Parts: sequence; structure tokens; C-alpha cells
Amino acid sequence: MPKKLLPVLLSICLLLSACQISSEDEISALQAEIERLQFELDEMRNAEPTAPTEEPSPPAPTEEPSPTPTPSPEPPASPSPNNLPEKEVISGVLFTNDMIMVGVTNPRKMSLCSRTEFTWNDTETVVEMYIDAELDAQGGLLGRDDSEPWSILVRQGKTVYPIVLEKVVYGGELKYYIYEDYFNPEKLIILVFGWTGNGIWIDEYTYDELEKGFIKEKIYYPTGFSFGWSKNHLHMSSEFFLNANE
Repeated sequence: MPKKLLPVLLSICLLLSACQISSEDEISALQAEIERLQFELDEMRNAEPTAPTEEPSPPAPTEEPSPTPTPSPEPPASPSPNNLPEKEVISGVLFTNDMIMVGVTNPRKMSLCSRTEFTWNDTETVVEMYIDAELDAQGGLLGRDDSEPWSILVRQGKTVYPIVLEKVVYGGELKYYIYEDYFNPEKLIILVFGWTGNGIWIDEYTYDELEKGFIKEKIYYPTGFSFGWSKNHLHMSSEFFLNANE
């Protein structure tokens, strides 16, 4: 309640407390005074400022969730050397004739076309390569087809490591190269190259002492078709030897 209304209310209370008057004139005068004070009280109430009522603000617009973009499928990885299959371990086994035999209905023995002997870890070691083709008297291949199975065995005593078994080569041949690590003589490395009508592929076989076998790792395989290659076969000129002897 405003403080300026207090005197008016006090006056009304004093007038009401003095209502011990019995004459009609005095009562009429007192009623008139009360009506006057009541009028002033109403005027004061109407003069009080009223706080403006705030209109409710409209609701904020709700944002529709944006659609989640669908990720496009990744293209399949190309068969490059970085995503070739995992490594494979070739353990040593006892030799059996099945390792150099091909054919199910009419099994036949493969021909030994290459043999390399050397000493490794103080043990005589032999690398043998076989092909399903006949050999002539000079060691040349006879009766070759468009594709032949090849096998490569590493013999060390009675233990045999069949690093390649009946690998079919189309319109080409296999070659192997033997390496010994300079810093770790126990680490024997054999690289196998496949020459085909579609180019070359390379596999590496490394002997691991912990695995007690050769670990095969694919080094390179072609991802397309070969349409051209070098056809020159270089050899040492006889003039080189003549000049060297002078």
C-alpha cells in the first residue's frame, strides 16, 4: 500500500472512533466527511500507475535437424604390394615323392631343371626346381604346353622346405636367386621370380630361426596387363677380351 494513503486511513479511523455523537446533524456531517475521504481514497487509487502487462513473446522457431549425410562407399583397394595377403610360414617336413609328382588319374614325376648346392649354417643345403615337362639330353625342355606346374624345394639334411608346390606358370618360367645376409649369416633369403605373358611377379622367402621355417612375403604382383617389354639380349663382346689381353 502507498505511504500517502496512510493519513487518509488514519483520519477515517479517528472519525469512526469518535462516533459517540448522538445528534442527527453531527451524524450527517460525519457521514459526509467519510464519503469525502472515501472519494479522495478512490481518486488516489485510480491515480496510481499500473505496470504495463507484457505480451507473451512468440515462440522461437524450431530448427529442423539437417539430414545426416550418407557416407559414400569406399572403392575396393587395388591389389598393390601394400595390401597383399599376410605372410605365410613354410615349415620343414620330411621328403615324400608326392612333392615332385603331378596328376591325379595318371601321376607322373616332374623333371629336375635346376639344382644349387651350398653350405648354410654349417650344413649342406640344396635348392631344387622341378617342372612338369620332359628334358632333352642337353637339359632343354621338351613338349612344353602353354602352362606348366613348377615346384621349388629347399633340402637341408632330411628336412625339406617346399617353398613352391605345383605353381602353374602361364606362358613363362620361374627363376630363383639365393642371398645370404651380410650381418646375419643365419638369415637365408630366396627370391622367386615368375615370368609370364602378363609380366612378372616376385615372392620372397626368408628363413626365420624363431619360426623354424621360411616366411613367404609377396613383393610384387602386376595389377594390369603387360603389352610391351624389352627384347634385347646383351652379351659381352669378344672385342672386350681382345682389348683386355693387350
